[in-house]
Amino acid sequence: MRRPRRHHYLPVFLLSAFQIPGGRRVPRVRGLRAGGVFEAGVRDVGVETDFHHVEGFFRDPEGMLSKWEGEFAEEIKRWTVGPLDEKGRAAVDRLIPHLRLRSRTLRELGARLMQSFLSVTERGIAQFVIASRPPLSLRDQLGGLLDGAARHAQAGTWNEGSRQQLLDQATKHAVQQHAAYWSILEAARLNRVLLTEEVTTEMLTGAHTMLILTALMNQRKFEAFGDCCWEIVAVSGGTLLLGDVGPLCWYRGQARLKPLYAAAAPLRAVFLPLGPERLVVGWHGARPPLPSVAILNQATLELSHEFVVGTWPAEQLDGQRSRLAARAAEDTPETILGIEVNAEAPLVAEVARAIAEWATSRVDRYWSGTDAAGTLMPLLESKPGTAVTEAKPSRP
Repeated sequence: MRRPRRHHYLPVFLLSAFQIPGGRRVPRVRGLRAGGVFEAGVRDVGVETDFHHVEGFFRDPEGMLSKWEGEFAEEIKRWTVGPLDEKGRAAVDRLIPHLRLRSRTLRELGARLMQSFLSVTERGIAQFVIASRPPLSLRDQLGGLLDGAARHAQAGTWNEGSRQQLLDQATKHAVQQHAAYWSILEAARLNRVLLTEEVTTEMLTGAHTMLILTALMNQRKFEAFGDCCWEIVAVSGGTLLLGDVGPLCWYRGQARLKPLYAAAAPLRAVFLPLGPERLVVGWHGARPPLPSVAILNQATLELSHEFVVGTWPAEQLDGQRSRLAARAAEDTPETILGIEVNAEAPLVAEVARAIAEWATSRVDRYWSGTDAAGTLMPLLESKPGTAVTEAKPSRP
C-alpha cells in the first residue's frame, strides 16, 4: 500500500466545512490568496508533497496524521451548540495547538529563527576568535622560547633544573593558547557549515515533523489553555472565513486578536472557525464578549500568511485582497517563543569561553601525565582555515 505523501497545512476535514454549494463528489472551496480568488477541490488547497520527507523516528508521518485527523473529524461531528463535554474538551485541547504546529508558516519561521541564531553564534564566536588569537604562530612561539632558553644558558643566568622547569611551563602555556584557539576555530567552522549548507534545512524538517507528531501523541494539556472552558457557538451577522493562521487568540492587555503563541501575555480567549456559521470558543475566568464576525474575519485575513477560504461570493472575497497578510509580518519566531535572539550573543561568548577552557584543561592533563596523548593529539592535528601557522609541538 502506498504511503500518503501530501501534507495539508489545514486538515481536509476542516477545509471541507467551508465548501461551496455544487453537489460535487469532491468538495470544493473558494479562497483568496495574493494572486486573487481561486476555486479548487479541498485536497488541492494549502498542500505540499513530501513536506515530511525527513522521516526521523516515524516511517509514515502522513499516515499517522491522517489517522488522527480522522479521529478529530469524527469527534467534531458530535459537537453541538453549547459547552463541550469532557471528551470534547480533551480533543480541542490537542486540535488547536496542532493546527498551528502543522503549518508551513511555522516551519518557515523556524528556519528564520535557526538562521538568526546561527548568525548570532557566528558573530559571537568571531568576536571571541579575534580576542583570543595568539600573536604568533605556535612554531614561532616555541622557537622564541628555545632561543631565549639558549641565551640564558649561555649567559649562565639559569641552571639546568630551572631552565627545564621554566621552558616546560612556557611551552605548556603556548600549547594551551593555541589548542584553545584552534578549538574555537573548529566550532566556528562547524557553525559556518550549518549556515551555508542544506544541513540546517534537513535538521529543521526532521525536527518539525517530530514536533508535530509527538505533540499529538502527548495527551498533556497545552499549557496556555490551563483550565479553559470550551463552547460551540452559532454565529450571526455574516459568515466566517478560515485562514492558514488557524486559531485566533485574545491575550490579556492586548486589544487586537493575535495568532496562537507558545509564550505571550496570559491568554484570555481562543477562537477557531469550524464552519461558516460555527465557532469553537475557549476562555479563562469570566466568559468574554464574543467578537463580531467582522472582527474575526478581519483578523483571519490580516494574520493569514498565504490564503483564506470561505463561502463568500467571489467579488466580495476579491475585495479583501489588500487585507490578506497585512499583519502577517508581526508573526515572528521571537514573538512566538517569547525570546530575543540577539540577546543570546553573550551566551555564545560564554560557550566559546567554555570550549577554550576545556581545551586548556586537556593540555594541562596531558602535560601532567594524567591523560592519554590520544585525547590531545586530534585537537593539535586539526587544520582550521586560519592565517596562523600551526605546528605540532614536541614535548620538551
